[in-house]
Amino acid sequence: MIEGMNKIPKLTGFFLGAGFSYEVGMPLVGELTSELKETLTSSKVREWNESWRTNGTGFSDAVIEDFISVLSRTDMHYESILGYLETQQRRIEPLRREYHGLYAWVVECVSQILIRHHTLNVAYIEWTLRYLDGFAHFAIEQQPLWVFSLNHDVIVECLAAKHGIPVNSGFMSGDVRLPLRDEAGNKIGELSAGSIAGDQFAKGMPFSTSGNRGINMLKIHGALDVFTFNETGEDVLKLYPKEPSIAGVIDTLRAANEDLRNMGDGTTPYKTTNEITYADEIGQVQYLRRSLLAGAYKFDKRVSQVLPHSKRVVFPC
Repeated sequence: MIEGMNKIPKLTGFFLGAGFSYEVGMPLVGELTSELKETLTSSKVREWNESWRTNGTGFSDAVIEDFISVLSRTDMHYESILGYLETQQRRIEPLRREYHGLYAWVVECVSQILIRHHTLNVAYIEWTLRYLDGFAHFAIEQQPLWVFSLNHDVIVECLAAKHGIPVNSGFMSGDVRLPLRDEAGNKIGELSAGSIAGDQFAKGMPFSTSGNRGINMLKIHGALDVFTFNETGEDVLKLYPKEPSIAGVIDTLRAANEDLRNMGDGTTPYKTTNEITYADEIGQVQYLRRSLLAGAYKFDKRVSQVLPHSKRVVFPC
């Protein structure tokens, strides 16, 4: 035995997949795929594309019809569909930008479905979280407990809020303020977020050390409440709950997607694909880029993703 080995503290960790959140209403791959296909029917996709074209954007008929044909396949779940769009980006050079835009739009659709599973089912989540109380008690005993998750949801954060367990995701504490606005553009509140600069990842992140109660959590595929921001796209932030409760965690998701606004011409909110566009404290336009990694090439350096490649394996959420 190496000298001093018995002095090294034992670390305990969990690796979580979709099944962990299933009991509290989060969908598995098959269910999420069904919901996506129910939303993206062929008639709706064609109708939306015609509307986009009137605004000077949209996709060519060839790309839309190709996408519709893939949606109709029963042997492809949503990750396979996104993987197909990524593959088309690589194979068909003249249409690369269109397929990239379509991929980003579908990822946003997936994000919105998952967000609705939170915001429309707060009471259900509060009631069913009791099924995960054993996990919470285990977390209370560890100092700290490490959690590595493939899930995008905020169920661990909800469980931690229920039991008063601190969650450390490797971000600086509350150093970012995001102004919430009503439909007229008036400030009605703000969200707090922790951030970490792009160059800080190489230096190490401030996770809790041995002897500190709480959860150190990393979500490998990004999260609904984590975004890249600033001009370089290298900096990352995580939203902090408006209140230390289950409802507070979920209402933060709702507020970020509904009340972070940039009114553009003053009457119509300005919208960009797979991003939240908002006006900061002095009225300048800012962008929060959604962090979800999905598809067949999550960690392929040849494929463009929102998260920088250096952050994908040990990305804090």
